[in-house]
Amino acid sequence: MATPTLASNISGLALRLVRDGLLSSADAEKLQAEANTQKLPLVSHLLASKKLNSAAIAKAASEEFGIPLFDISGLEVDTIPVKLVNEKILRKHNVLPLHKRGNKLYVGISDPTNLHALDEIKFNTGLIA
Repeated sequence: MATPTLASNISGLALRLVRDGLLSSADAEKLQAEANTQKLPLVSHLLASKKLNSAAIAKAASEEFGIPLFDISGLEVDTIPVKLVNEKILRKHNVLPLHKRGNKLYVGISDPTNLHALDEIKFNTGLIA
């Protein structure tokens, strides 16, 4: 796949996907522009476009943002503190509370660029997410 040029309008995760050879520069630019126009997070738009599968996006996002991947199949369902966050917020942002320690709530999030989700959780729970 093509390497992005310096004049390219792509950045962040989209640029990472191009560098990893998962998207062409043209596709990444188009998808990023569409996401911006539709006011959608890039990850959500990428998934909806079906250009890439969720595992490829998650791996690239993990590497780009230095956030570890977490396999929820290894999590004991009984220990998940789901009652701490309103279910509508969890579904809206594709977030899963994983663990609460003191005033900190550790969450798994499908889109690490979605800072609005973390702010909304902080506001609604009074916990640091």
